Amino acid sequence: MSNPTPYNAAVFPAGQDTTQASVAAPKSYISRYVERKRNELFAALGRRCVFCGVETNLTFDCVKPTGGRHHRLSSAARIGFYWKQARAGNLQVLCHDCNSRKGAKPMPAFVPSATVKAKA
Repeated sequence: MSNPTPYNAAVFPAGQDTTQASVAAPKSYISRYVERKRNELFAALGRRCVFCGVETNLTFDCVKPTGGRHHRLSSAARIGFYWKQARAGNLQVLCHDCNSRKGAKPMPAFVPSATVKAKA
């Protein structure tokens, strides 16, 4: 065993190389909370892209951009930010492709018709 600590001795069988072992940790309370709140928000906003109707690879997008600060927040703080934006009417669901095309442009500056035609 490469790391002979009491933890490794208890978790890994004798002779197993712990440097290559990958142990899946159970989800923390915070990550389960964030996942639940994220799913609730998708359900409230509709589980499809507002431009092309795709139901996979979905993201949240601020209709009126607020800057990128929220992308640097923890997942728990970020989901709180998204809920606040949703209550203010400033959040929509976009697929990754449409969100990439929209970028940081506000809605009037982004014309989704080209995106919708490309997906249809």
